[in-house]
Amino acid sequence: MCGIAAAAGPNAAARVAELTNALAHRGPDHLDTWAGADVALGHSRLAIIDPTPRSDQPFWFRHLVVVYNGEIYNHVELRRELVAEGHQFATTSDTELLAQTLAIRGPAGLSRLEGMFAFAAWDTHSQQLMVGRDRHGIKPVYWRATADGMEFASELAALTGPSRNVSGQALAEFLRFGSPVSTPIAADVNEVAPGTTMLIDRPGTSEQRIAIRRFTSSASSTGPSNNTGPSNNTGHALVSPVDAIGRSIQQHAIADRPVALFLSGGFDAAAVLKSLRDAGADPLCLTLATTTNHEDVTRAVATARHYGARHEVVSVDETNLGHAATGYLAAMDQPTIDGFNTYLIAEVCRRFDHPVALSGLGGDEILGGYRYYRTEPHLQRLDPVLRRLPDQVVSAASAMLSSITGRSRTRIDAVLRSASTPQRHRGFRTLFDDAEVVSLLGYAPGPSARWDVDPRSEGRDQLTRLDALTYLRPTLLRDADIFSMCHGVELRVPFVDTGVINSLAAARSAPTKHDIAIAWADPFLIAKANEPKLTFRMPWQRWLADLDVVVEPVRSQRDPWQGVVDSALGHSILNTHERGGADPLRRWALIVLAHWLQRAPTPRKPDQQRPMSPPQELSPSSASIGASG
Repeated sequence: MCGIAAAAGPNAAARVAELTNALAHRGPDHLDTWAGADVALGHSRLAIIDPTPRSDQPFWFRHLVVVYNGEIYNHVELRRELVAEGHQFATTSDTELLAQTLAIRGPAGLSRLEGMFAFAAWDTHSQQLMVGRDRHGIKPVYWRATADGMEFASELAALTGPSRNVSGQALAEFLRFGSPVSTPIAADVNEVAPGTTMLIDRPGTSEQRIAIRRFTSSASSTGPSNNTGPSNNTGHALVSPVDAIGRSIQQHAIADRPVALFLSGGFDAAAVLKSLRDAGADPLCLTLATTTNHEDVTRAVATARHYGARHEVVSVDETNLGHAATGYLAAMDQPTIDGFNTYLIAEVCRRFDHPVALSGLGGDEILGGYRYYRTEPHLQRLDPVLRRLPDQVVSAASAMLSSITGRSRTRIDAVLRSASTPQRHRGFRTLFDDAEVVSLLGYAPGPSARWDVDPRSEGRDQLTRLDALTYLRPTLLRDADIFSMCHGVELRVPFVDTGVINSLAAARSAPTKHDIAIAWADPFLIAKANEPKLTFRMPWQRWLADLDVVVEPVRSQRDPWQGVVDSALGHSILNTHERGGADPLRRWALIVLAHWLQRAPTPRKPDQQRPMSPPQELSPSSASIGASG
């Protein structure tokens, strides 16, 4: 896993050098650039597969020069196919596999790749630049148009530098959900969509044309589908979910560097460890311990002991918490309330000299593990009753349930007032409700297609799709990438895998974690599946009382949000929560946003409209990169 950069235009070489240096933390093992006529590529390498100089990038194969970030887990299998056809390899890296795939098979060959990746490839014959991203959106790649060309990078901050135009939609979604969901926080920056390529013909010239097209069907994207055919689009026959999960975990463990496992006390991490141990792997298990997650640590210790794994319980050093929080805020690419745990554990992982780590991230979203998967059927039945209740009764019920459960009153109230599964899902994820967002910003988040689901589908299918598009991809995967890579650690997520997702979609009924454990015939996993769900929460209520180094700079300024947020209301919320109000994440969100905004000396007022329309697609015959035969 690495950092990639590309630019087209008269200043491409100098700009790529700047972008690549800004991404150096992502690849501490090697940094280099290549420049042609008005096109340049850059790469910072974290060497995992074939960690030798022969696999350094930018990487040349025939007429293609490639920079690539990620891992292709079936690269050995695909290499055998190409060798059988008479092609030869100079390295054992998945980078060369990608380069040969593009050169020999063209963009269609990307549909066979299993893994996480983002890449840029320049074809010296056709004078075309191709930029692509894996189907699940695990690896990010951002782009923007400049006055005289285009720029691409693995992180948004590398493109924007110290000044930015703030997207009103993204800002409102951050306050509503704790992370920008539908669009990047910078209004002039776009993401390459998962499972697509951007093909730029004659980039940086007056004849430039851009085509965006999918290299994979939506059925193989993260989330459920109605595809029940006999094979997935990577060419494999569909197998049972348990076999698909086991295969994915074992593939994700392939590395030429030491591998760790971020071990929580839940089912997902236990399943990863079981499969690794079944394959003879011996990962170093790391568990983060705070003053509030004793039960999770106890369960993790039991899991490691049961499977005979090496295990380190890492206690958060609260005497050094201010330094850690400062580092987290500096590493943050887009404002987010999440990812501090990843930042802390990845730092430890690197300290143990393990640059690769596996995680159970995605298991809850793929297997329907959150509590609302169980409560949604009950809420659907209660919906006609809730619709008839007066507002004051709903408010009283929200207050009572918040007091009983210790959960956010704002979220409970939003759920009880919702009239559909997508609305309730937004309620479950709510930080500030729409009325509060309007008070803070002057407007609410606009409509987003990411909450569009088929209302005729089963409630679990709706929730799984909503989780994938509005939480897993824009929050969990994005933050996992940023906060692991800031320490030079490659974080792998075997549950977010095409074979796993397609096997679940093809099942007659969506299996639960208990079903998976039964099929695996593992008594320990069966017991894990039946344990009460634990939610990992950082002790923000107490931590924020001690984090003066990050709180005081916000509290002491009259307008720390630089005119973007109503400062009087923002300070009121900070002070209310300082006195012990519920859900300290609301306060943390305002602190995070202030720090992010202050990176730019004069951030422009949010623009609620996206400034760029999608580029027009070219005809299929114009997509000629690679495939040289």
